Amino acid sequence: MIFVPGYKMIEFSSFKQKESGCSAGGQRLATEPSRGYLPANGWSWKRRKSSLTELDRDIPKQKGTEVALRQGEEFVRLLLDSTGVGIYGVDLEGNCTFCNPACVRILGYRSSDELLGKFMHDLVHHSTPDGKAYPPEECRIYRAFRKREGVHEDHEFLWRPDGTCFPAEYWSHPVFRNGEITGAVVSFLDITERKQALEDSNRRYQQLFDNNPEAMFVYDLESLAFLAVNDAFIKCYGWSREEFLRMTVKDICQASEVPALLKYLSGAASVFKKVGVWNHTKKGGDRIEVEITSHPINWNGRRARVAFARDVTEKKRLDQQLRQAQKMEAVGRLAGGIAHDFNNLLGVIIGYSEILQDGLSQNEPLSRKAAAIKGAGLRAASLTRQLLAFSRKQVLDLSVLNLNAVVTDTLKMLQRLISEDIETSAVLAPDLGNIKADQGQIEQVIMNLAR
Repeated sequence: MIFVPGYKMIEFSSFKQKESGCSAGGQRLATEPSRGYLPANGWSWKRRKSSLTELDRDIPKQKGTEVALRQGEEFVRLLLDSTGVGIYGVDLEGNCTFCNPACVRILGYRSSDELLGKFMHDLVHHSTPDGKAYPPEECRIYRAFRKREGVHEDHEFLWRPDGTCFPAEYWSHPVFRNGEITGAVVSFLDITERKQALEDSNRRYQQLFDNNPEAMFVYDLESLAFLAVNDAFIKCYGWSREEFLRMTVKDICQASEVPALLKYLSGAASVFKKVGVWNHTKKGGDRIEVEITSHPINWNGRRARVAFARDVTEKKRLDQQLRQAQKMEAVGRLAGGIAHDFNNLLGVIIGYSEILQDGLSQNEPLSRKAAAIKGAGLRAASLTRQLLAFSRKQVLDLSVLNLNAVVTDTLKMLQRLISEDIETSAVLAPDLGNIKADQGQIEQVIMNLAR
């Protein structure tokens, strides 16, 4: 029976002429009960023809609408049954009004009958994984129809009837009918595999961070508090991980550099940046020079920077030694060149002084002056030999030497070469015997000890 809006159904008798034994004079015909529709506000014979014509048009339309509705419902049901996302609905009391097969399967139930009409919070959302009760009034799933707003969560857990729980990502949205809220629809996913993959990834990155040979740390941009430090950073500075997590970057910086640090952070670019060399203090009070390179990151929702700290104290010292050695090498090359030229001049001076001595008798005054010239030349030759030893260009010349005398003469030259803030002293043995060696090489050994 089809209900037609605006009409009422009545039963009346229709007359049907018999097919046999009828006469033109109008034999009485048998009656047959029948049903039909009349307008709800009464019948008018004048309107009979037009009303029945309207019925002929409306009934097929009504049937077509019903078919379309059934097809739409079947399509929606097909979608709900086919999706892999769990979906269920709740009324304003929080009771289940429908659920799709994926919902039943993910939650671990045998059929939808175990969920329909049940208070869903008590079934799937009653507590946290640590066993702490989760009151219904705090349930974010029900927030959809209580606050008339959508909710999305991916850090909560849903429970199965066997007492196990699983991490879930869910969306809860209010349902409206004619402007009035009637409940909520909830869709959810089991994200156990995603969580496990994320934990595995975090574990690998944590290992890379902790075992990196470079000292690394993460600090909050607002408070400058340490958020994480790796093993190399702990070894370099001496504090434990727990101590670092109670400290700020300012605690390891020298007080004089804190204003410069704050100025840098106020204009720090959001790129990987080599900050420069800073003076830091270790736990025992020792000061080190550290080269810092940092990059901005998001650390659990906080603005932070990850930084690499390289201790360059030893490198700086070695660089200083290298520069000093290069200076000494340059002086040595210069001294060697001067010594060779000076030796040529001394050879002439000493030679002519000997010729002059040979032409004079020992009693003549000029003879003593010639001897003084020769002695000065020999002393100058000794100084030249020392310069050649300094430049490492002296050819080996073995001779019997008084080691104390060699040390004393060499120290006199060193006093003019080394810095004034360095004091040299020699403790000589008075009964030391003579040795046979190259004087230039002995002098070179003393030079190396003084460097």
